[in-house]
Amino acid sequence: MPSSVSRPLRPLVRLPARLLAGSGLFALAAGFPVAGWSAASDANPAPAAAADDLNEIIVTGTREAGKRVQDSLTSIEVLGGETLQATGQTNLLDALRGTLPSFTADQFGGDVGNLVRSARLRGLSPGQTLVLVNGKRRHNSANIYADGGPNGGSNPADLDFIPLDSIDHIEVLRDGAAAQYGSDAIAGVINIILKKADSGTHVSTLGGITGRGDGATAQGSVFHGFDLGDGGFINVTADYRHHDFTNRTGDDPRAPSGTVVKGRIYGDPLSDVVNIGYNAEAPLTPSVTFYSFGTASHRSAESYENWRPGSRIPALWPNGFFPEETADEYDVGFTLGARGDNLAGWRWDLSSTYGHDWLAIGVINSGNPNLANAGSGFYNAAYAKQTSFNAGKLVSTQQTTNLDLVREFDVGLFAKPVNVAWGLEHRHEVYEVDAGEYASYAAGGSASYAGFTPTDAHTADRNSAAGYIDLSTQLVRNWQFELAGRIEHYDDFGDSESGRVISRYDITPWLAVRGAVGNGFRAPTLAQQYFSALNVSPTSASLQLPVNSPGAKLLGVQALKPETSTEYSAGLVLEPVPGLHATLDFYQIEIQNRIINSGALSGSLAQAAILANGASLPAGISAGNTSVTFYLNGVDTRTQGADLNLDYTTDLASLGAIKWTLAGNYNVTSILKQQPAPKALAGVTILDATAITSLTSYDPRSKISLAANWTLGSWDVTLRETRWGHSYYVAHDYSSVGDYVARAVSPAFLTDLNIGYRVTQGFRVDLGAQNLFDRYPAKTNPATRWFGINVDTYPQNTPYGFNGGYYYVKLSADF
Repeated sequence: MPSSVSRPLRPLVRLPARLLAGSGLFALAAGFPVAGWSAASDANPAPAAAADDLNEIIVTGTREAGKRVQDSLTSIEVLGGETLQATGQTNLLDALRGTLPSFTADQFGGDVGNLVRSARLRGLSPGQTLVLVNGKRRHNSANIYADGGPNGGSNPADLDFIPLDSIDHIEVLRDGAAAQYGSDAIAGVINIILKKADSGTHVSTLGGITGRGDGATAQGSVFHGFDLGDGGFINVTADYRHHDFTNRTGDDPRAPSGTVVKGRIYGDPLSDVVNIGYNAEAPLTPSVTFYSFGTASHRSAESYENWRPGSRIPALWPNGFFPEETADEYDVGFTLGARGDNLAGWRWDLSSTYGHDWLAIGVINSGNPNLANAGSGFYNAAYAKQTSFNAGKLVSTQQTTNLDLVREFDVGLFAKPVNVAWGLEHRHEVYEVDAGEYASYAAGGSASYAGFTPTDAHTADRNSAAGYIDLSTQLVRNWQFELAGRIEHYDDFGDSESGRVISRYDITPWLAVRGAVGNGFRAPTLAQQYFSALNVSPTSASLQLPVNSPGAKLLGVQALKPETSTEYSAGLVLEPVPGLHATLDFYQIEIQNRIINSGALSGSLAQAAILANGASLPAGISAGNTSVTFYLNGVDTRTQGADLNLDYTTDLASLGAIKWTLAGNYNVTSILKQQPAPKALAGVTILDATAITSLTSYDPRSKISLAANWTLGSWDVTLRETRWGHSYYVAHDYSSVGDYVARAVSPAFLTDLNIGYRVTQGFRVDLGAQNLFDRYPAKTNPATRWFGINVDTYPQNTPYGFNGGYYYVKLSADF
C-alpha cells in the first residue's frame, strides 16, 4: 500500500556502529586544524576576540601563540558576535552575507537547493571554502545541489545549524590554506569561535516581516553558562526559528479562461529550525584540559513548485495543484578532545570530531499522474489517490581525528625562535542514497520531484590520512616568514601534496607589506562521485549518472580527480594615523580540473548507460528522449580580485563615538581551458552559455559596504550602506528554442539600519530594517519566463534577493 508519510520521525542523534568501530573515536591518525594554538588553547583561555580590537588574538591561519589581527601574515577579518547580531538576521548564512563583502549567497535555489542553502566566498564554489568550528573541520551537508548555477554539484557544510547566540566571533581567512588545513580551503576558511562564558543567561526573541506582508519570521534563543570550577565551564544555547513563505511570482497564463492562478515558486520556503549547541572545557590536571563542543539540529521545510493544471490529475486535483517539496533533516556534530602544554616540551592537542546529516526528501499536495489517471496505461488503484510521497533519503557521515603538536626552538640564527608545528589527521566518510517509495518514482514519479529509484540507491565510504609540518619565525627584525607543507592520501584517488610560503615585512610602524604563494586541492566529495537521480516516465528517461558506475565506464567517463589550485596574494597593512586601520590585499587563484556537471548526452549511448546501471526502461521510450548527465573535471579557471578593509573611530565627546567601517571586494573569474569530453561522447557540450556565466559573472563583480556604528549612553545605532555591483547570467530563451537571453542585474545601493536602546542594565530593545527603502531589481526579460509564470518575477541571480524590505523588532535580556 502507498505510504503518505513524508516526514518520518527519526532519532536526533544517529551514530552508525560500524562507523565508530571502523574509524575509532580516538584512532591515532590525526592532524590539524591547529587553529587552537593561541592563548585560547591554554588551560587559562584568552579573552574572547572583539571585532573592533585589532590587538585581539587570532587562531586561524597561524599556529603561533599570541598572534594579533594587525600582525597577521595573510588577509583575515574578525567579525564579532555583536556585529552579526546587529544585522537582524536569524541565521549565520545571511548574517555573513550582510557583513562580509566577499561572501555571497542566493536567496532562491532550485528544488531541494531552496530548502538547504549554500554560499560562496570570492565567487568560487561553496565547496571550495572550508568551515571550522573552534578550529575543527565541520562536516558536509548530505544534500548536493543538483541544479545548475554557481552552486551546482556542491554539498558544503550547512551554516544554518550553528546557533547565532553561541558564537563569540568569526575569523574569516580570505586566502588559500590547503597546506595548513587540507581539502576545501581553496577560497578561504571560515572559523566559528564559540563563546566561553561560564555564567550568565541571555534570552532574546525576534519578530519580523517583509514590506509586502509575507515572510513572517519569529525566533527565540536562550544562552546559559555554568561554572565547573577550576577554570572549567559549560555553556548551552538553544534556538528556534520560524520563517514563512514569501512569493514574488506572477500569474500563470495556463490558467483556464476567466480564472487567475498566481504562481508560488519564486520565493522563500516555509521552514522551522531547532538548534541546540554547547561548548565545554574542564581541567583534568594543571597541564591538561578536556574540551568538547557540538550541535544537534532539526529542520523541516516546504517549498512550492510550479502550478500543475487540472488536466494533469483531474480525479485528484480538478482545479490544478501546487506541489511542494519537503525536507525533514536531522544534523548532529560534536568534538571530544584534550590538550596540554608539556608533552616533552610540546604543546599538544588530540581530538575526534563526528558529524552526521540525515535528509529525508518528500513531496506533498501532489500526485503521480501516470498511476492516478485511469487512461494512462499505468493506472494503479492502490496509488491513485496518494497525494504525499517519501522521495528518499540522503545521508552523510564524517569522522575526523586530529593530533597536533607545537613547540618553539631557539636556533640562534633568527630574531625570534622557530615555531615548529606538525600533526596527523585521519578522516572516514560515508555517503548514502536511499530509494523512495514505489509511487514516488514509478511511471514518471510524483509530480515536481521524482523519488530516488532502487538503482539510484548506493552506499559508499572512504578513508584519508594526512600529515603536515609548519615552520614560522621572524628572520630579522620586522620580517616574519612561514612555510607549510602537507601530504594527504585518499583511498579512492590517491595522493595529494600542497605547500605554502607566507611572509610579511613591517617597513615602518604604520606600514607593512605581506604576501603568500602556494598550491592547494579539493577532493571530490563522495556525493559528487556517487549521487544518482533517475527519472523514468512512459515516454522519456534522464539520469544523473554516477561517475563510478558501470554506465559511466561504458561511456568512457573518467573517475573524478581532485581540483588543484595555484594561489598568489600580496597586500598592504596601514595605520597612517592613530585609530585608522586599513588593509588592501590582491589575490589570484587558478583552479585546474574544476568539477562541473556536463551537458546532456542523448541517444542510444545514453540508453545503454542507464541499462548498464541496472535500470529497466519502458519499451515506448525512444533513444532521442533518453539522456544522461555526469560530473567531470571539466574546466580550468582563474579568479583575480582585491579585498579592502578600513576602520576608524571618531570620538564625539559628549555626543558619543562613531566607528566607521569600509569593506569591499572586487572579483573577476575567467575560464582558461575547457576539458574535452570523452572520445565516446563526441558532440556533448561540456559548457554552454548558461554554465559559463554561472562560473564567471553570476556573482557581482564588486561589493562595497560602508557602516557607521554610533554609541551614546544606552543608545547604539548601526547604519550600513552596501553597493552591490553588476551581475550577469545567461538563461535559456523559452521563446526561441536553442537561444539564450541575458539576465543582467544593475548595480544597486541597499541600506540596513539597526537602532538599539538599553532600557535597563539587563533589558534591550532593537528596531531594524534590512533593505530599508524596499529596493527591488528590474524584472526579468519576458523571453526567460518559464511558462510565463514569472511575469512579475525578478532575476534568480539577484545578489541581494528579491524579497524587498524586511523590518523587525528584537527584545533581549541578560541575567
